[in-house]
Amino acid sequence: MVEKEKRNNKILVSGIAVFIIGIWILIAPGQVLRLMGIATLLQGGVMMYRYYKLEKKTGFRAKGLLFIGIVLAVMGCLFVFHVEFVVALFAYLIAILFFIDAIQNIKLAFSIRKENPQAFLAALVLNALVLAAAVILVINPLILGMTVAVIVGVTLIFIGIEYMYIGYKKIK
Repeated sequence: MVEKEKRNNKILVSGIAVFIIGIWILIAPGQVLRLMGIATLLQGGVMMYRYYKLEKKTGFRAKGLLFIGIVLAVMGCLFVFHVEFVVALFAYLIAILFFIDAIQNIKLAFSIRKENPQAFLAALVLNALVLAAAVILVINPLILGMTVAVIVGVTLIFIGIEYMYIGYKKIK
């Protein structure tokens, strides 16, 4: 019985922690990427450390491990120290994909123009919206990071509430 209470308390405490992190993300959305950057930087450092320990212990050179560790460390540094650059780069890449997809779909829509004018019109309108989204991302790339942060924050709040509910119900 005591073991079950400890487990339930852990669920309750986890729920509170996840809920607080969700609120924190909504209050300071830019911190999410920095936190991810710190985690990535640490993971890269751990992988490089493991490479050197493995090489020293066995003489085996796991160059892939070292390469991934270096890449993760560089990515982590970019996220921690240049988060706006990373978000803008990602937003520009998505905008380029949106532009390419919308142009291809518009070209395709012209092939069905005579057979199905309603589908043609719907394709034009929908792809115009995709082009508008691409333009918005080019003009204001940070909107992408804010959107992701809000989605993550709200999701963590819901998960935290669920964990708190489950932890509270099982304790009683």
